[in-house]
Amino acid sequence: ITPFYRGKFDEISMKKLIKFLDISVDGYIPCLSSGEGKKLSVKEWEAVINLVCRATKKPVFAGILRESEKEVFALIQKANKLLCVGVVVPTLYDTDEGNLKYLKQVVEISNKKVLLYNTEEHPLKSVGTLKKIDLFSKIVAVKDSSMNLPFFTKFVALKKQDKLRMNIFQGMEHLLLQSAGCSGYVISLLNT
Repeated sequence: ITPFYRGKFDEISMKKLIKFLDISVDGYIPCLSSGEGKKLSVKEWEAVINLVCRATKKPVFAGILRESEKEVFALIQKANKLLCVGVVVPTLYDTDEGNLKYLKQVVEISNKKVLLYNTEEHPLKSVGTLKKIDLFSKIVAVKDSSMNLPFFTKFVALKKQDKLRMNIFQGMEHLLLQSAGCSGYVISLLNT
């Protein structure tokens, strides 16, 4: 959650939020869907990422939630210069081929770890595509918010069988109980 006060990013409230949460979380992903990622200007986005990186010793992955490759790539290039350990990028295309081509460019541009945000809007369609994505060594994990529990269960099974290198995280709060065996959870609404 990105706090604002009188139309401006509220650094004091953000520091308080991090101080409160720090004992209970393993890391941070500021500026994603619950952090108003699409609505932040580039300047605001950069200010939030910088503040979170300075306010914690936990790993920070910069959330990049934009609608075009051009915008995503521009923020990756900015993140390359920041203290975050990685970036989170959404799936952008309705086809697996489109997402594979895009992700190949993401890993070429980024000098950091990448966490793939498998969105409900543009979810991956096949396990075969996930295996191809797993070959990109910079992509360290998938946050699955596709709402497709049978597909997610296949991801988890592959990880358990050591057929996937990357971690598989559940991203939907209401699916936590059905997600046993995944690598963990990337959940924002539990932090309230």
